[in-house]
Amino acid sequence: MKKEFILLGMVLSLLSSFFLWENRVEGAAINSYFTELDSNGELLSGELDDIKFQIIRPVYQGNYETILNDITDRNGKPFFKKLGETRFTLIGETIFYNNVGTYNNRKLSVKITMLTGLTGLDSNYWMLLDTDCSLRIRTKNSQLSGEGTIQYTLVYSDTKETVPFVAVEMPVSIRNAQGVNGGDRLWSYASFSMRGLIKVYLNNQKEEIAKTKVSQFKASSSGRDLMKVILSESFGPSTPQNYVLLHLNENSGGVVSGLFGTFAYASVYTFFKSSIETPREPTYGTPSIKGEVVSDVFSAKYTIDQALVSTYNRFYPDSFSLILEDKNQLFQSLVPKTIKVTNRQGEDITDKVKIEPVSKSKLKIDISNAVLKELKDENLRIEVSFDELEVKKLLTRYDQKNGSIDIPLTTYNVTKKGSQETVFVVEEGTAQIIPTISASPKKQTVPINTATKELDLETLLTEVKSTIPEDILQYSFSEEKVFDTVKEDSVAVTLTSELLPELKRSIEVPIKVTDDIVTRELFENQTWIIDAINEQLKPKQIDEDIYHSDLVKIKQIMINANQSYNHQHIPNAINYLRNLEVLTLKDLKLTGSLPVEMGKLDRLKQLNLSGNQLSGLIPKSFGKLESLESMDVSNNKLIGSIPKELTTLNKLTAISFMNNQLIAQVPKFRDGFQRFNISGNQVTYNADTIPSFIKSSLAGEAKNTFIDGLKVTIDSFKISDADLTEIKPFDKENPGYFRITLSHKKEAIEESELYDTHLFTIKDSASNKVLYEGLRDESVKIPYKKGIKYTVILDQAELNPNNQYTVLTKIPELKFDKVPENMVFEIPLGINLKSPVKIAGKFSVYDNRDSGNWQLSITTSSLKSEDKELNGEFLYSDGKGTELSIITGQKAPIFTGISDPENEKISIADRWNAKEGLQYRISSSNYIGNYQGTVIWTLEDVPNVE
Repeated sequence: MKKEFILLGMVLSLLSSFFLWENRVEGAAINSYFTELDSNGELLSGELDDIKFQIIRPVYQGNYETILNDITDRNGKPFFKKLGETRFTLIGETIFYNNVGTYNNRKLSVKITMLTGLTGLDSNYWMLLDTDCSLRIRTKNSQLSGEGTIQYTLVYSDTKETVPFVAVEMPVSIRNAQGVNGGDRLWSYASFSMRGLIKVYLNNQKEEIAKTKVSQFKASSSGRDLMKVILSESFGPSTPQNYVLLHLNENSGGVVSGLFGTFAYASVYTFFKSSIETPREPTYGTPSIKGEVVSDVFSAKYTIDQALVSTYNRFYPDSFSLILEDKNQLFQSLVPKTIKVTNRQGEDITDKVKIEPVSKSKLKIDISNAVLKELKDENLRIEVSFDELEVKKLLTRYDQKNGSIDIPLTTYNVTKKGSQETVFVVEEGTAQIIPTISASPKKQTVPINTATKELDLETLLTEVKSTIPEDILQYSFSEEKVFDTVKEDSVAVTLTSELLPELKRSIEVPIKVTDDIVTRELFENQTWIIDAINEQLKPKQIDEDIYHSDLVKIKQIMINANQSYNHQHIPNAINYLRNLEVLTLKDLKLTGSLPVEMGKLDRLKQLNLSGNQLSGLIPKSFGKLESLESMDVSNNKLIGSIPKELTTLNKLTAISFMNNQLIAQVPKFRDGFQRFNISGNQVTYNADTIPSFIKSSLAGEAKNTFIDGLKVTIDSFKISDADLTEIKPFDKENPGYFRITLSHKKEAIEESELYDTHLFTIKDSASNKVLYEGLRDESVKIPYKKGIKYTVILDQAELNPNNQYTVLTKIPELKFDKVPENMVFEIPLGINLKSPVKIAGKFSVYDNRDSGNWQLSITTSSLKSEDKELNGEFLYSDGKGTELSIITGQKAPIFTGISDPENEKISIADRWNAKEGLQYRISSSNYIGNYQGTVIWTLEDVPNVE
């Protein structure tokens, strides 16, 4: 396919073109600058231009919503207040028609200056904004208007400087009754400046070309050289004269155009009449793209305006495509979340175009030839949003100063006609996402002396949201404080984005501080804590005259085992004893779990909860007990793992988890403990030695753990189904069940069950591929094949041999392993002489069954040499003096054996010698020679006979 790019030539080349065109105006016939076309765009007179450099046809790229702000006066203020409004015009008045295209990545405007206008109370000069966004200009029928009604030039919108080295194609429509005034003998005409003129095209619908008169004259008022065009009288006041003016854009003030009417009819000059056809294949302007700023969602939104160009049917391309391209790889896909295409009137015409993702980074909006003909000079507005974004990449573009992320998107248009594809100039627009965090505060009521660290941060806010996809918000207090005064207070909660840490939001949460009477319900009616508080604060009593402000006086609770608090538990509100330093509740038979709220006792130094029946997990919040020096939770029923958060407690020097039901890897603690006891738990450490923080402890123990003592074992299993491809390792009814038990490598212990909460990793030993990782689950299936070996690892402790075991698999089989290729013996002639039979190769049976019996039988043929047969018989001797005669042609059992599940292979002939094994005994009447025959060996499974 041939591709052609519309580009600018060199400046020097274009400068030469300017001089060239100036010379042509001076020296060539005036008619060479005028061309007439019929309604199909066919030539009636003159020639088409052959200009090779950039042609710009200003076309408004907005719609009814934007037009009033895009036509402004010298000061940038809107010139019109509404569509259809009429404004009287003054001589020298200048307006700017903005948003008419883009060039060199700069917005374009048309500067329009009125050369005629009001000088007093004359209403003949006015301008109207028509519904097709054209400007309808009325002028007085005077010689001055004929020499110049308006002057226009193409300028950059930002600086109002003339756009150099381009040709401007301007469609204008004139309604001016043609003919001659009988009294003055003056003809009506239209005029166009000759300076920079390339061509004037007329759509002569009357096709009366013989009556068209083109001449050149010099304006008496300004001295300008002008082209005068007089048409046939059939162009009456209601018949439009549709022109396309093609001039070089110059700094000399611009193109001048005028009209003179000899009759009393109003002469009207319509500027920017975009429905007038261009006399060539249209050059589509660069699309205008504007990114929107969004903060409520993480989406990139853009508005693209593309002005279409009206032309004759034969000039329309086969297709027109608007391309959106992600050149920075910021989108996962350019499949739009939403897209809407509207015309200038705001009507939805999305169904008229074809929207097609071309690739991951390119989206095409395609308009067919038929639709182009239908839409003609419409302006298309495409409103599109994308939410499939490369979030992590975009976050690296975050501008903390502006609080935004720029997302550029490139757009350009492509036309195709036949095999030729033309790509026009690109434009880039930038959308902005402002990532936001939002939340609503939830008023709290707290008792006096509550500290911020005792508050649950996540309950202080509701409707918490980050607009960043998959973001997680971190909560923190802007400052730590204690609410030690009864009043209406507040605390600032800071939300921080995990994906974008620079993004924060501080929200003030109102706090009502109270000092109420402490009730038994606060401590869940647990007698042990109520008695302890009453004892220390007597004569005050809970439910009567103990207030929350009194609880700060409680610094230690130590309860002896001789007091009965059977089946009581630790209440959640224990954190209200915020100054508690010692808590000893040993051997009280307490049940329940350890409250998460205990982690708020940041002054607690000694904690002893040993000898109870506490269950559940050790809360991670215990890692906040920064003052803790000793912790004893031994002899309970705690489950789960030891929280790694405990490793951060620098004052902790004595700890005991002994005799619980803890599992998993012990986190790495620092050295220097006085006591560290984890004995009696199914815990491990990912090493083949005892960790140093236990070894270095003055009283460090890890007995009956996978660190010291315990080892996992798994029985091998046999598969009888040769076609089996899957097994269920945790299903007791499955042939591939892993029977997992614990053993002690130093001393015999009772078989104990492995806790269900262990994490299992099952690998193919040969490939090291993980086949399963998770908890025990009867439904889990893993691949099986003959001879596969599985490595089972407990709690991911691959470096600890006590935590892994290799499981062997086999199919129970009874078969010959090796059978001799031939057997020989040599024997002299004689009577009743015997010779042992020697075998070539190995002779063995394969039997890997756990318990089985088998029998080996032999069937021999007669031995022959040509036409002679050897007289004799085979014998089998058991080595103990018993001989078995083997009758030729009959199966004779000679040997029995049992399975060997460990070695699997059982030798038959290794011990055969002159006294034991297979032999041959010769009879009388034989001849010397070489005799041959066959032997059939039969191996059979037989019952176990005691």
